[in-house]
Amino acid sequence: MSSRHTKHPHIKRMKSKPFWKVSFQLMGVQIRKQGFATYELAEDFYIETRRQIRNGSYFKGSSVFKSSATMKELYEYYCSNQGNKRAVRTQANGLQQWRLHIAPFMGHLRADKVSRRVLAAFVDKLRSKGLVDNSILPAKAEVSNILKLALNYELIDFLPVWPKLSPKPKHKAYFSPEEVLRVVSFLPRAQQKTMALVNYSLMLRINEVMALTPADFNFEDNTVLINKSVVRDLRHLPFSQRIGPTKNRISRVLPITQQLADLVRNHIQTLGPGRDDNGPMWISNRGTCLSEAHYQVALRTAGRSAGFKKKMTSHTLRKSMLTYLLNHSGMSVTNVAYLGRHDVKTLLTAYVEPDTEQVFEFYRSKNALNEVLTCDIAAKSHKQTPQVIDIASESES
Repeated sequence: MSSRHTKHPHIKRMKSKPFWKVSFQLMGVQIRKQGFATYELAEDFYIETRRQIRNGSYFKGSSVFKSSATMKELYEYYCSNQGNKRAVRTQANGLQQWRLHIAPFMGHLRADKVSRRVLAAFVDKLRSKGLVDNSILPAKAEVSNILKLALNYELIDFLPVWPKLSPKPKHKAYFSPEEVLRVVSFLPRAQQKTMALVNYSLMLRINEVMALTPADFNFEDNTVLINKSVVRDLRHLPFSQRIGPTKNRISRVLPITQQLADLVRNHIQTLGPGRDDNGPMWISNRGTCLSEAHYQVALRTAGRSAGFKKKMTSHTLRKSMLTYLLNHSGMSVTNVAYLGRHDVKTLLTAYVEPDTEQVFEFYRSKNALNEVLTCDIAAKSHKQTPQVIDIASESES
């Protein structure tokens, strides 16, 4: 049977060996298989494979990773498949972690060689470079994504255990409304004062502040739409091409007081009638979008000029308003989390400083037990934002 000849175009004898090979393409699937001892075996494979391709049950074996696949090969596959569904900024951060830290240490290893000992040595290596546990977490997340991919493809039997990391979130300083008013008064330009008050009153992140446009404000209802932010890595592009979603992809309409609405309306009028409503809200001396660094430097300088040793930043303004609302406004924590566009857990652990004096004063009162049992504390909340933004009118005066 090994001497059998055929004119079948897809089943041919190999030239160098006494075996048969199958090569054909059907419905976009390319099949090349060789090493069949007899013509009948090759023909059976040919008929069965065509049947599977037609009914959709064929699985291309080359899509399965070999057991010798390295972490580099797995990462390349991850970036072109599951990883490309992440945000652009997340992909850029992950690629940076891979190039700087992960690839030099374990890029050449097979997935099954990445054991608990390897991960412990990896963490120690990053710590020896001067990285704290907060900075190691992004690298850990990127490696974990690759190991989960290896687990799905049965390259490893279980996920190795990471050594314990102890991230310590650094809380920003807290400024009272009176202190914020004093810092704002030391800002040299009217635009910077308006920008700081918008940042403080609406509890915005810096990228959300920079992404504001005149079209986002509705002066009939006194509301503002927060649904976008600027991407730092695209600062070399025009403003319209730098816009992306917010950090947690939340789109929300927030109320603003009449004082803030008047202040923002006056600022928009200074931009001129020819200015695009979808263009940048904050303009530099050159007529382009104001840089984030210019605003941050102005805040730090104003904080020092006001006589404060604690550091003033845009994120400090956000935290200060969230802390004030939770400790002094009477609003419930869920309402404050709604305005801050965060979940309650993140709000309490990373942003708000508790007013311990208020807690002890309540429990030392005579009716503390009764109020706790009747849940009157949870029922006390206000539906409107407190008039903290009144400092806007005072600063202009």
